[in-house]
Amino acid sequence: MKPVITRNGHIAMERGVSSFPLGPIVSLSLPSCITLLVSLQIHQLMAAQFRVTGPAQPIIVSVGEAAVLPCCLSPRMNAEDMEVRWFRSWFSPYVHLYRHRRDQYAQQMPEYQRRTWLIKDDITSGSVFLIICSVRPSDHGQYKCSFQSGSSYEEALLDLQVTAMGSGPHISADGYQDGGIQVGCRSAGWYPEPKAHWRDHRGQLLPTTFEEISMDTDGLFHTEISIIIMEESNRKVTCCVRNPLLNQEKTATVDIAGTLQSKTESGKAALQSELEIEKGSTLAFFQCSGTTPERQEFSKIRARGWATMLAGCQGLCSKVCLN
Repeated sequence: MKPVITRNGHIAMERGVSSFPLGPIVSLSLPSCITLLVSLQIHQLMAAQFRVTGPAQPIIVSVGEAAVLPCCLSPRMNAEDMEVRWFRSWFSPYVHLYRHRRDQYAQQMPEYQRRTWLIKDDITSGSVFLIICSVRPSDHGQYKCSFQSGSSYEEALLDLQVTAMGSGPHISADGYQDGGIQVGCRSAGWYPEPKAHWRDHRGQLLPTTFEEISMDTDGLFHTEISIIIMEESNRKVTCCVRNPLLNQEKTATVDIAGTLQSKTESGKAALQSELEIEKGSTLAFFQCSGTTPERQEFSKIRARGWATMLAGCQGLCSKVCLN
């Protein structure tokens, strides 16, 4: 018994003079070939799948300092020939783009020009770090980091929270009103919008008679609150301005007992304020030089403290990237 190909493209088993068909010839038509190629391509894409990971917790950075945003591939792999993109609401223009083994700035968002630097020292292991220099309130919010290799694309979402501890509260007597002294408290340079209130000597909240919050051209908040102190009421009051993101506050305390008795004709009082300021913490890896540093400044930063900064970045990345 041996196989024989018939004229109609079938295979028959020849045994003596009798034969019978076994089915169509084992050949690939064009549709079958396309199906096979697509299946192979899907298989290759599935074999090349990866995940992109970033910090699970928000990255908190003070205004004027540098933010370090890590982004990593899992499993670890060489990303030198991949496209790495950092963007916000829109895919383009972008915050920063790495493609064809080079940083691309042609369509970079204007507000990030000369302010970004992509650390690629560990890119062969799938780890990169985007540095945003001289952080501003407008940098606050979500960022997306994406890796693309051919048709394979994945992205991760990161949350950058910008903060600023404003000036110590300044207390002043703004004149006599309704049988008491109107005392005002002012503080500037906060982000995000601060919470301000008055407390008495026992730490109890006092009602505020006036409150105003405004924003300056740099995106920082100014706050002003007032209170009327009556002769029979609290003589010692504290103005507290709190950063809700850091849960830290700055305070100023004043005792106006003597002022209530003197009641100067000018209607203004020289109040001695006792400042009790808590210094805010700073969460950043290094300080950038200047407000809009040139590329040469990054080289100086690299020479001064690169090893320390990179070690900190790698330590952070090792916590968010899984092998």
